[in-house]
Amino acid sequence: MDMPSTVYNARAKDKRASDQLCPIAHWALHDFRRTFSTNLAGLNTSPHVLERILNHSSETISGVAAIYNRIR
Repeated sequence: MDMPSTVYNARAKDKRASDQLCPIAHWALHDFRRTFSTNLAGLNTSPHVLERILNHSSETISGVAAIYNRIR
């Protein structure tokens, strides 16, 4: 299956627009990635599946998973 070749390159502009709408101070777009991963971990999604969804290239589960997954 071929992936589309469209590249998203308006992050800074969209982040500034989102800052105007969001009441949370000091957030980053990457926070969405961590929240997504944490919520999937909370649904008992396998760590290797999470790593693939996040496009982590390593074939082993690394310390990166602990940074993303905040489920205790």
